[in-house]
Amino acid sequence: CIEVLQQLPKASIHCSIYSPPFCTMKGGALYTYSSDPRDLSNAITNDEFFTHYTFVVEELARVTLPGRMTCVQTMDVPSGNSGLDHLYDFSGDVIRLYERFGWQFVARHFIYKEPLRVRNRTMSKCLSHRMLTEDSTRTSIANADYLMMFRRKGENKVPVAHDTGMLSYAGEQQ
Repeated sequence: CIEVLQQLPKASIHCSIYSPPFCTMKGGALYTYSSDPRDLSNAITNDEFFTHYTFVVEELARVTLPGRMTCVQTMDVPSGNSGLDHLYDFSGDVIRLYERFGWQFVARHFIYKEPLRVRNRTMSKCLSHRMLTEDSTRTSIANADYLMMFRRKGENKVPVAHDTGMLSYAGEQQ
């Protein structure tokens, strides 16, 4: 992604939306996308991940128009799968990194997950019925993902106007 971002002209992007490979508490990625050593998902430690990820955020700041947005999918990352785990505040580290490059954190939208589907996909011990029956203090929830929204500092010179405003409101529907 760095090679592609470096080819884009300065201040040419209005909005970007992406999901980085979430790093784990012990280092390395929660999801691995390729075997390429340049791939963020192959970072060995969190420090290495954020060293590489810094280039992404810096390039996004360069190519994004002032006053425009980028949206990043993040989550609070579990420390493991022992049933005695805690969460790593990955999203907080992402916010702090973005702020270093002149972005303003403006919103966090929650993407809720259905616990049984998460349990079946990840085999998470803290979501198992067995853990509930043996020691419910070791259970947890299917944590939400977040869509974090950041606005690049500066004046938006190309407004996004909606001439008719909102014609309907989804909250009114059953």
